[in-house]
Parts: sequence; structure tokens; C-alpha cells
Amino acid sequence: MQYLDEQDLFCKQIKVDVASHSPQMDDIKELLRDELENLAPIQGIYPVYSTVRNKRIEPSEMDAAYWVENLRNTVQFESVIKNLLKDNHKLFLEVSPHPLLKTTI
Repeated sequence: MQYLDEQDLFCKQIKVDVASHSPQMDDIKELLRDELENLAPIQGIYPVYSTVRNKRIEPSEMDAAYWVENLRNTVQFESVIKNLLKDNHKLFLEVSPHPLLKTTI
């Protein structure tokens, strides 16, 4: 981080307990699926672009299996942002416990 600070580049350390979006999540996938089994997503009114599925999805698809997939698989952030821009979106909302990506958009 010191190197980035010296280059006057924005950086921020994130305090996390696990390496999300990596194979380290494999050990807790079943536990997470079990904990989220009663999740009952509903149809939404706003478009959702999944950075894991790299496409627009219906909010009703965001069940336990989706969140396990989301926590385990690679984030395709750049590709989704390009798709959003191509679809003429100009307002972005980051839903995250650590909103760090807003500056990269």
C-alpha cells in the first residue's frame, strides 16, 4: 500500500476473514448454502447485472445457490460495466460491505 500511496494512487486495505471469489471458499460452500436455504428472493423492479454471471439477471434468481456461486466464482466487473455502458446506463449503485469499486467505474 505504501508504494501505491507514494504513486498518489487510491488504495484501501479491506479487513476480511476469507478470500472471497477464490477456491478458499470451497470449504464453506455447503455450510453457506444450508444457512441461506430459506432465502426467498422476490421479483424486483430494477435491473440487476450479476458480476458473477456476467449478464443481467432477475432479482428472483438471487437464491441461496446464486449467493454461493457469487461468493465462490470470479468477479467479472470490467465486462459487466462495459455491458452496462453499452446498454446506455449512466447511474451505478454498488451494493457491497466495502464500496471500493465506485472509483474505478
